[in-house]
Amino acid sequence: MLRKKRSLTLESLESRELKAGDVAANLQNGSLYLTEAAGQAGKDNSVIVSELPNGLVRVQGNATNDGSVSKVDGSAYQDFRVTGSLNVNFGAGNDKVVLGGEGVPAMSPIVSAVNIDVSAPQPVNAQVAPAIATAATNAAVTTPVVSDIDDVVVWGVHVAGSMSINTGIGSDYVFISNANIGTAGSGNLSINTGIGSDGVDIENGSGFINGSVTVQMNGLSSDVDGATLDGVYNQGSIQVNTGAGNDSVHLTDIGSYANVNLSTGAGNDSVTLTNVYATDEIMASLGDGNDSLNVDYLTSKYIDLDGGAGTNSLTISKNLFGVGGGTDTLNEIGWAYINGRYVPPRTVGAAGAY
Repeated sequence: MLRKKRSLTLESLESRELKAGDVAANLQNGSLYLTEAAGQAGKDNSVIVSELPNGLVRVQGNATNDGSVSKVDGSAYQDFRVTGSLNVNFGAGNDKVVLGGEGVPAMSPIVSAVNIDVSAPQPVNAQVAPAIATAATNAAVTTPVVSDIDDVVVWGVHVAGSMSINTGIGSDYVFISNANIGTAGSGNLSINTGIGSDGVDIENGSGFINGSVTVQMNGLSSDVDGATLDGVYNQGSIQVNTGAGNDSVHLTDIGSYANVNLSTGAGNDSVTLTNVYATDEIMASLGDGNDSLNVDYLTSKYIDLDGGAGTNSLTISKNLFGVGGGTDTLNEIGWAYINGRYVPPRTVGAAGAY
């Protein structure tokens, strides 16, 4: 009996495409620009930007979500003499930007301004949520399908001018610690995380912001945003907008020489305000939905606490105010339940009642 000869063949394995991109770094007139290298659009970019003992700024490739490491002009790192601003524009992809070194102040870059944009370009005809979303507008808004989950981490930078961070669509996270921004009453911090369930954490106890602080978290009704500001002191106003969705906001040890304004939009929101000072006004507007607000040690000339429509709960510590002079005003609006009181009793909205 003849046996048929069977030939063995090996199937080639699919190549695993690593997502880490190559970053292009260019120094122009003392300012450093980091972008996606040619042919790398949409790749995952991850870099650490820190200052060396010799004063040079090092841009080093960092690990991405899949474990691969980004390159900088094809190398592991590049060093630059930066006398101007730092500008990052990475576009689509799951990007990460780290400025400075954790717990190492000497590694914190000193620049004239910081502009970080890691947002994906908006798809054609995609509807985008407004700056402050409402229940009526949310019904017509759809979330574009884009892979764009970004992280921005800032450790103790010194910025002579302003800092702006834009993460765009996706579930993004922004962390800032001990940053000194601006000089002589100017220099703003602006954060915009766009649509998605985002997190913003500013722990700035050893830093100071000379201008205003704006945190804009555009939200759909399905988004769950979280914002924590701890130890934020600044000359200008502080404004936090989370948009629609079931959001949480925590402000602790806040000092503003202007206003503190908080708006959480539609949704079932949870807010705590502890030891918050504003020279002119503290305003918390929680929008439609079943919301809860806990306040302790608020100090300002004018305080407006608005729960909006829904079954809302306001818990007031006996330590609510540290004000005096008989010219300050408290307004409580839209609360189904108000728990806790401070002494002496006062008439809601009346001047000089506390």
